[in-house]
Amino acid sequence: ESFSALDVFYIIQKSLIAIRFISIPFISWILLYTVFTDNYIAWPLQSHA
Repeated sequence: ESFSALDVFYIIQKSLIAIRFISIPFISWILLYTVFTDNYIAWPLQSHA
């Protein structure tokens, strides 16, 4: 079962749309978390400790 170039393009396009809808809320939650906890300076130090 082989994919044509159009099928591959369609699949890639659909996955990019899905990734965009998933990643935007995820990124905004991280930004909200860092702003409200005020840990965005200390967090890199803690994660490497």
